[in-house]
Amino acid sequence: MAFSWVGPLSSPPDNNTPAPINVSGTSQTKTGALWGDGGFFTQAGGYFAGVVGIGDATPDGGLKLDVEGNVGAKKYCDENGNNCFNAVNAAALLGDKTIVTDSGYITTTASTYSKQITISQESVVAVYGDTAFRLSSDGGGLTQNSSYIKSGSTTMCQGNNRAVRSANTGNDMYANSVCFVKLSPGTYTVGAYSQREGQWYVVRMDFGYVVIRTSL
Repeated sequence: MAFSWVGPLSSPPDNNTPAPINVSGTSQTKTGALWGDGGFFTQAGGYFAGVVGIGDATPDGGLKLDVEGNVGAKKYCDENGNNCFNAVNAAALLGDKTIVTDSGYITTTASTYSKQITISQESVVAVYGDTAFRLSSDGGGLTQNSSYIKSGSTTMCQGNNRAVRSANTGNDMYANSVCFVKLSPGTYTVGAYSQREGQWYVVRMDFGYVVIRTSL
């Protein structure tokens, strides 16, 4: 089979066949994609004008670098290469951050107090009651105070009662209790109550609660 000869379409050196990638010291430009199975190594620096995906062929959003997996470095810095810190520093800086999302406090002369609270994220809820009792006349007797957290009729947490006993009519006696527990999102009743025997009466109840979210 024979073909007729066709002359060059341009004068030399235009329209030459592109040179293959080679080991020369001459810079080369390739307009198409370059794939390889043997890895990529360089002893010089690198520059990428577009986005880079590692383990992700389509980087998300406006990310310049999208890594599907863990990233490790000796230090992490700002965009100017300053204010660098390592992973240990980062852990120390962050620490166990706590975020108070709700809190409350009340002083009352009642022997019981409660209120409903709603939490939207898993949190640690702590309540306390501190009741001051006084004897109206000699006769001793027993006083105690207890704080609690309930979900409906189910007690999630109840502080240990602290009982006090005295025959002194001139001074206040204090009974206090603390209760705390990690709770899932929901509505709960927090409160405290005082019990007394004999000639005691409640001078004051200090009640407080705090909702703490421990995750960042």
